Amino acid sequence: MGGAPFVGRARELALADRHLADIGPVLLVVAGEPGIGKSRLLGEAAVRAAARGWRVLEGGCQRPGGQEPYAPIVGALKRHLAGRPADAARKDLDGCRWLVRMLPELTGTVEEGAATWMLAADQERRLMFDAVIRFLGNVAGPSGTMVILDDLQWAGRDAVDLLAAVIRSAATPIRVIAAYRDTEVAPNDPLAAILADLAIAGLVTHRTLAPLTTEESADLLDALLDRSAAETYAQGHAVLQRAGGVPFFLISCAQWLQAEILEDSRATIPWDVTHSVRQRIAALPDAVQALLGTAAVMGRDVRPQVLAAVTGESDDAISTALEAAERARLLIDLGHTYQFAHDVIREVAEGDVGSARRLLLHRRIAAAIEHFHGNALPDQYETLAYHYLHGEAWEPALAYLAQSGDKARAAHAMEQALHFYAQALAVCETLGAAGFATAVTIAEKRGNVCFDSGDFPGAAIDFARMRVDAHVLGDRHQEAMAQAYRGMALLYAHEFEDAEEVLRAALALSGTEFPDARLLAGTQLASLLSLINRHDEFAILLA
Repeated sequence: MGGAPFVGRARELALADRHLADIGPVLLVVAGEPGIGKSRLLGEAAVRAAARGWRVLEGGCQRPGGQEPYAPIVGALKRHLAGRPADAARKDLDGCRWLVRMLPELTGTVEEGAATWMLAADQERRLMFDAVIRFLGNVAGPSGTMVILDDLQWAGRDAVDLLAAVIRSAATPIRVIAAYRDTEVAPNDPLAAILADLAIAGLVTHRTLAPLTTEESADLLDALLDRSAAETYAQGHAVLQRAGGVPFFLISCAQWLQAEILEDSRATIPWDVTHSVRQRIAALPDAVQALLGTAAVMGRDVRPQVLAAVTGESDDAISTALEAAERARLLIDLGHTYQFAHDVIREVAEGDVGSARRLLLHRRIAAAIEHFHGNALPDQYETLAYHYLHGEAWEPALAYLAQSGDKARAAHAMEQALHFYAQALAVCETLGAAGFATAVTIAEKRGNVCFDSGDFPGAAIDFARMRVDAHVLGDRHQEAMAQAYRGMALLYAHEFEDAEEVLRAALALSGTEFPDARLLAGTQLASLLSLINRHDEFAILLA
């Protein structure tokens, strides 16, 4: 994220400025989940430190198995020496003969008489540590030496001990800013133990990075996206909620959109984001991973009792797994429930659940919700409709979709009502003949919602659907009513010619058998004839 604009983090920058002013403990540590912006903050601190006269040495760890001993400090030393002329390097290494044991490639560069004695291991390590501290003093700038270390969660015990020795030294001004993923450091890890000891000694300031605020996230996207590309800009701002204020997620999605990768891709999350989240999930025990997948199918909110009912696991097992996921910053503990930290995390976890298992889980989740909320089902209509729909349990899905639409309509949430009714009609199509009767009712309701909302062409379409399904059922009364409704909608849409044709068809279909349909069609046709100044026909119709 080094090339991305720096947004927010005012408090952290103020803390870094105090550190650069040689105020407070020697060590400033920044912690947080992957992608939260730790490395970007370190980069900004490095620039500020150099501008204020500090000699800046930077290093970072790699995943275990891919790094040398004493990383990242040894890497910071090597990186500094690599860019130095030979004479300057010798000056930097003055009195640092025991560095040869840590960096054998320095043989011939340090002063003659370099460490060749055989000492006890603990004594050799003490002398090596002293050599590192002396080196940091030798290379100091006007303000001192600022050591910036990233990804300390992967540092080994020897490296952590070396860091502690540097922090505890009282030599020439040496200050350290470091970052680590607290999602990957257990309480019994060497880094956690050393930080606890340094905290007791008053030698460390610790800051945990929170996600960016909604405003800061929007500012970051504004800086990354091209406003002239309206569709891309709109898509970018649609990821704000899903990203949950994590800069890495925001930047990756913005770059993905700018490159127009979305056009020919079925994926909805950039591959690097998906890979990052998968790595975090893979670090958890298998049982926790499986439980997290089930929780992801439930939705963003995770209820422990429902999860236990769906999985058949004990309450203790559920609590242990949820706590592990919460420590990994994948879930947030809200008290009685848990919530996925970001929609992106939930989407990746759900995406890794096989399609057949997802169907089964959706059905089990819906059944569990019905069991636990039997006395307050209306509050759960929408959730039940979602799970039964995605579980392809069509009959209960249809019932709950219709009830969700009715609930939204009663609350005058017209757009939401239209959405649920449209989904219900799609399920009716899936059910075929078994869904015709319900389709007639739903189409009538949806048409009325459109009409009440002023969408008269949309109402005419829904009433046409009502007529077709009623005709297939052989329900002439509903077919006549559908024609009358449709004619009325066309009239209000000022489609006068079509309205007249449909209303006369409704009158013919009504005859004397269906007076309610005839009355509606007749009054609407009379209004139409009056409106278009065909008063003679209007009088005949009234007679």
